[in-house]
Amino acid sequence: MLSVFSRYVLFASSYSPLTLAFGILYLRSSRPTAVALFVLAAASVALLCAMLRVVGGMARQPLVVESSARKDSDTLSYLATYLIPFALSPPKDAYEGCALAVFVIVLGFLYVNSNMIYINPVLSAMGYHLYEVAPQNSKRTVILLTRTADDVPETVNVVEMSRRIYVAPDAKG
Repeated sequence: MLSVFSRYVLFASSYSPLTLAFGILYLRSSRPTAVALFVLAAASVALLCAMLRVVGGMARQPLVVESSARKDSDTLSYLATYLIPFALSPPKDAYEGCALAVFVIVLGFLYVNSNMIYINPVLSAMGYHLYEVAPQNSKRTVILLTRTADDVPETVNVVEMSRRIYVAPDAKG
């Protein structure tokens, strides 16, 4: 299990499209800031890809599925949080910059400490689908990230990426 580190990577990568968009906006006023934002966006996606590669090499465990529900639509509602920073974009002064930083820090804290970390537009762009899965003999549901767009099979081979978040490293499960 990758645990806390994976949560921060998922958070950073989920905001990489917004970071990239801010970088584009900063091209008009501050090229060094724009370049820093481009590097940050690229680094977070590179870390996500590296983490998924590590997960793909880890030992898999069978997860017996009692029921599942596709949750891809949650990603669309998550994109609404992108709108708030754009209301301020780009910050015109240090006060707006600090306000945006506080917003991102609070959002990051909520994201990492809740089960929102599976909602990631970058994962969606990489072909991953989200399922809420009820494992057999368990009262708690878990999140399954898989490239399989079909129904989740009765048994799927997974790696636990973080608390109650599992990844099926390949389409075969």
